[in-house]
Amino acid sequence: GGLSNSDYSIEDSKYLKWDGEVKVVPSLKAPGFCNLETSKNYFDKFPDATGSTHLTLLVKSTTPDYQGFKVSFAADTINPQFKSF
Repeated sequence: GGLSNSDYSIEDSKYLKWDGEVKVVPSLKAPGFCNLETSKNYFDKFPDATGSTHLTLLVKSTTPDYQGFKVSFAADTINPQFKSF
């Protein structure tokens, strides 16, 4: 039972603002997660990032002892869960 939630908005026509809250999964007594996925189909084309050297993220947490964020990308897969790490 996922209790975590998130939402996004486009800021100034060029920034994605993603905001959410990760909550503990009661049955696991462990934190859940939030994820953001495209709604494009598997065979749709995306802009090519070849030659890009950086990804800039501004991340914040309201939990002072939080250890860090995990970011992953996946390509050429139907299920990114199995090819994104």
